[in-house]
Amino acid sequence: MDLSAYLRKDVGGKDLTTELVVPDVDGAAYVICCEDAVAAGIDEATELFEAAGADVSPLAKDGDRIRAGSRVMSVSGPLAGIITCRRTALGFLSRMTAVATETSEAVGKADGVPVTSYDASTPGFGDFERKAVAIGGGIMRSGALDSCILI
Repeated sequence: MDLSAYLRKDVGGKDLTTELVVPDVDGAAYVICCEDAVAAGIDEATELFEAAGADVSPLAKDGDRIRAGSRVMSVSGPLAGIITCRRTALGFLSRMTAVATETSEAVGKADGVPVTSYDASTPGFGDFERKAVAIGGGIMRSGALDSCILI
């Protein structure tokens, strides 16, 4: 997948703050989960950090149940690149993890009844939300309005 368009949209022409403030050095960081969750968006965040020249070591994979305070991935490399793509990468991780977690909780409460998500999604982010629903154990019911009756 090519996520460069998302990064270009977030950054614009250049990251002025990082260019002015961050020295040309290498750095390292951990991505830490703030609450118990079902991990999703690991591949997407990895791709974004790697596009910035960073080395990424995922410490969780999509579908893993992770505890608050757990390290999800480690990132090292050019500090400016890491900082520039951080917001976009964490946006993918946060949104996809939230969708997977909510779906997983619904599946747990449904007691064997399939949890279905219809194809209404955030514009430009639908493929990622559908992936997160599947990671959380849900079933996608996709299709246009001519494929089902919505009440």
